[in-house]
Amino acid sequence: MNKEELRNKFAEMLKKRHESEELRLSKMTPEEIECERKIERQNREIKYWEDFTKQFNEKKLNPISGFDILNCFETTKGNIRDRLKSQGQFLSLQDYYPILSKINGISTPKTQFITIENGAIFWALIKLGSNGECVNEVVCYIENLIKETGIQFPCFFKLATRSLKHALDGECMIFQTKEEFMSLLPKIGDGMFANHDNDHYVSNTFCFRELLDIDYSVINYGQMPLINEYRTFIKDGKITAFMAYYSYESFAKNFLGYDEKRPEKHEECRIAYDKIVKLTEEDKNEIERISLEISKVIPAHHSLDIMQDLHGKWWVVDMQPAELSFGFELTENN
Repeated sequence: MNKEELRNKFAEMLKKRHESEELRLSKMTPEEIECERKIERQNREIKYWEDFTKQFNEKKLNPISGFDILNCFETTKGNIRDRLKSQGQFLSLQDYYPILSKINGISTPKTQFITIENGAIFWALIKLGSNGECVNEVVCYIENLIKETGIQFPCFFKLATRSLKHALDGECMIFQTKEEFMSLLPKIGDGMFANHDNDHYVSNTFCFRELLDIDYSVINYGQMPLINEYRTFIKDGKITAFMAYYSYESFAKNFLGYDEKRPEKHEECRIAYDKIVKLTEEDKNEIERISLEISKVIPAHHSLDIMQDLHGKWWVVDMQPAELSFGFELTENN
């Protein structure tokens, strides 16, 4: 039998199998079909977990899976963290939060952390997240960590090194309940690697932050509310750059969408932006005070994200090494 005959025979076999499956499904109710698929998913989860356990026990893991993926952050991809630390710079919220929270006159949202120290769980979360699934062991593990730590809801969620607003359109940022958080766990797992080329930003630590009082009336990109927020760059007791966190240009691009050529839409866009993003001289002085106070304690070059709540209070909500921050090109030294 030549290649052409083999291909035709194979095609015919697939066609018969497909017709047979269609005939079988046609005799089942929608409920029976869904039940069958659910059982298939559960069996697949069990097989995944058995494979994980077998590999871990036999230590047949590749360098980017399982327990080794956690070690990977502190070695190959973790080299940049070591270099930054040696320069007095902080990449993770876990590192700088304890310092910020102790500086007099500085407000930063209360934060609780849970760290996934089990490599099998972590690998399962990021791998199965991309398939919209999460094995039961992963769910139980995360739920236990939340319970043991006493995580408070509602909260603002992020990874220790970055937020997920760009990867997941903002839906994995603000959670009202634990159940809401757990329902999106597969998407969170997927977003931990999605749309990010810098592996040193990958984190196995979840951060649950106090939810501040802000205006939710104007939505920005990623389905997140537009906030009166600014980024300063600090170094050796000085401010090296200052910028609005949400520029009008980036906001307008999202707000206008397909209405870009309609003049009345532009006017509406400007009004919406100016309603939220506004800075008085008093505000500038307060942002400067906060930035310089932090730079006295942490002299290395960093960016600070400082936002205002509905009551006019300013909060330090994020901090990153300057060279890894958007807007670094504005600083005096570059």
